[in-house]
Amino acid sequence: MFEDSLMESGGRIKTNQKWTTPLSFLVQAIIIGVAVLIPLIITEGLPTRMLMAAIMAPPPPPPPPPPPAPKIEHVARVSEIVDGALRTPSKIPKKVSMITEDEAPPPSTGVVGGVVGGVPGGSAGGVIGGLISSTAPPPKVAAPMKLRISGGVAAGNKIEGSDPPYPAMARIAHNFCSEIFAKA
Repeated sequence: MFEDSLMESGGRIKTNQKWTTPLSFLVQAIIIGVAVLIPLIITEGLPTRMLMAAIMAPPPPPPPPPPPAPKIEHVARVSEIVDGALRTPSKIPKKVSMITEDEAPPPSTGVVGGVVGGVPGGSAGGVIGGLISSTAPPPKVAAPMKLRISGGVAAGNKIEGSDPPYPAMARIAHNFCSEIFAKA
């Protein structure tokens, strides 16, 4: 049985085993195929109740009950403005309703020569005539002030000494890049 696995007898023992493996796979496939196909072909042996339950869809669920009728509550409206000042409400309302305001009055076009309380000679809804055409002096600009720097910030400034050494590789890379960009 294990003679072919040894190095000494490798290939010397000959048997007719080249057709046994494919024949075994073929016989097993036929057996499994028949075992699967028999219940599909012969359905008399299957329980019909379970078969019909698997085929038919379940009935739809009943509809939900209708929502209850809305309750109308009449709430006495209390103004939040007392003596011209807004006061804190005593409780938070459950439902906030939209407040519609009165329409704005139509613009008055009967005033000629400016609006009441405006500049004489101005136009209603227009630019005040004296600002655009007048040569008012420019506003005064504040003189720049010297900035005060704290001692900790000033201590970090370089006052004297040599520059830090430039690394050799960075110098080579800088020269190389500047040559490439000079050619382009």
